[in-house]
Amino acid sequence: MKRIPLKDTERYQIERFKQCKKTERHLAWLKSRKAGVGGSDMSTILGLNSFKTPYELWLEKTGRVEPEDISDKWAIVKGNALENELRKRFRSNHPEMLVTDGTDKQFISREKPYLRASLDGILQKENGDDVQKAWPEPTPDIVDESADDDLYDLLARYESATGMLHDMKATQKELQEQIILRIGSHTGVRCGNLQATYKPTTRKEYVVKATTYRKFAFKSIEETEEKEQ
Repeated sequence: MKRIPLKDTERYQIERFKQCKKTERHLAWLKSRKAGVGGSDMSTILGLNSFKTPYELWLEKTGRVEPEDISDKWAIVKGNALENELRKRFRSNHPEMLVTDGTDKQFISREKPYLRASLDGILQKENGDDVQKAWPEPTPDIVDESADDDLYDLLARYESATGMLHDMKATQKELQEQIILRIGSHTGVRCGNLQATYKPTTRKEYVVKATTYRKFAFKSIEETEEKEQ
């Protein structure tokens, strides 16, 4: 199947990184990535990333701090190494689709340009002279499945879980504030095998001088103590 040129659409425009060297293309991609948010940022924005806070992401996106270089982390190294192999595997399992490398492009939403997508691979399907999307656009209608008891149970359980998650986050925030009050001017407190800290945090990479802030952390220290004995 011949390669099908990708074109801008009403929904998005494509930014292409055409630098000759791979390192130059990567730097151009990083610069473009800073101008918006992509899929890898969503867990941080939603407060679900244990390695980075929404505030830290905001500092990076607004140029107040340089992102940490994680290119040498094993998970990143392994993920990058497997990208091409995964494309080959998918291509062999789906010969009806054209599978191409998408890492030299970025898709930018026209309506909300801060929304950007960097794809490890691009799928295209050809039917005669027409290019078909790998996943078709959804129809505008919402299907009424009121008679489906299993679907209703599934939706009700999701609603309940969403409410529980919201309540748990609110409770966690309230408890965190109470613990911070108990910490006071100290670095942290410990009770049995439970420890909470509220440490000052600064970074050398600040582009502009920023106010030092304190970062809350909580952990169980029982396993650590057992290893030390």
